[in-house]
Amino acid sequence: MELDDSDSDLLPSDLEPQEREDGEIENPTAQQLDEGDYVLVKFDSKKISKYYIGKVESVGSADNTVDCMFLKRKPTKEGQFLFAFPKHLDASEISVEDILCKLAPPTSGGTMRTGDIFTFQSSFINSFQFPIM
Repeated sequence: MELDDSDSDLLPSDLEPQEREDGEIENPTAQQLDEGDYVLVKFDSKKISKYYIGKVESVGSADNTVDCMFLKRKPTKEGQFLFAFPKHLDASEISVEDILCKLAPPTSGGTMRTGDIFTFQSSFINSFQFPIM
């Protein structure tokens, strides 16, 4: 696995799967992922890295890939992290190596209008230093 400048402070042992007290798993393997799980994914470009939350649609254990549908962050006045699936679905096949964390399941609104808006009570996301798209 290649490390870029943003990963230079990570040691190889930091890249091993680590289960947190809240059930979240940092650096999960394909075997630790199931359909319906939510994950935090890092996408690198030449100059910048972007982070997205995705819902696992399928796991390809043989080739270490995952098909994900990505959520979009919804702005709020309170600065909360609310997410929803966009009108035009955003799906992609990604490498398991690009998954930073398997997240605890989100909560959704209790009404018809807010049932498709998700909130993540994630200690990993709350401690995350970079904006999530």
